[in-house]
Amino acid sequence: MATVHNALGLLNLFSMKQPEIGLTQFKNLSGFDKGTTNRYLKALKSLGFLEQNLETKAYRLGPAVVRLALIREQTFPISKIVEIHTADLAEKTGELAHASLYTEEGMSSLCHYDGSISGARVGFDPAEILPLHATSSGIAMLAFGLPSLLENLSRSKLRKFTDKTHTDEETILKFVREASSLGYSHMSQSYEAEVASVALPFFDASGYAIGTLAVATPRFRMTDESKLKIISKAIDTSRIISTELGAQVPVQIDQKWASVQKDADKL
Repeated sequence: MATVHNALGLLNLFSMKQPEIGLTQFKNLSGFDKGTTNRYLKALKSLGFLEQNLETKAYRLGPAVVRLALIREQTFPISKIVEIHTADLAEKTGELAHASLYTEEGMSSLCHYDGSISGARVGFDPAEILPLHATSSGIAMLAFGLPSLLENLSRSKLRKFTDKTHTDEETILKFVREASSLGYSHMSQSYEAEVASVALPFFDASGYAIGTLAVATPRFRMTDESKLKIISKAIDTSRIISTELGAQVPVQIDQKWASVQKDADKL
């Protein structure tokens, strides 16, 4: 199992900024020795998960990834449902809205849309895996997803992204407990400097979150008042997404959300 996990984990090293990666880069990024890295790459290439640039010999994602993505979308069309409502949330808030699904490595982007507010914007790389411990999306997933997610996190080596990133387990657990109590998570500058965000879960029929919906803004625009208004709009969106995925928001969470929206209505 470890071999399969390590080999497939190499695929997560690709991003929009790094669509092609050479053998030496793979070795340096993964921490595996050159021989092991080369064996993994050859195996992934033989199965169609990777292909090589004939000129540079660098690797890029192969046709098997596209085929599996199409199967996933045709048999469980979550992205079509989520994309429509994420775009609507971006329009209503004027800010960057994005939805993500859980993977063992972190939150994988499903879609993102930029809002209409002019001026400073938050950048977003859809190929980037969002860390569970340093983003509002990740904390929301830990708070509302399967309990085993926290156990997996405790076995992971946590990276600092800014001087405000917390990597100690107790502080992360505090963030998770706070999110559980509030019904949403909020983070500031823990993943990117000068960026603040809020995130809420959306659910499937199991009653546990399968993904998160987040709104990110430049930190100076995330005032207490604007944050409450954004969260209220995101609650509506998360409810709709959960319903269209055939689920109901758990009663205790829906009650917390109703209280938040009541406070937002007073503004």
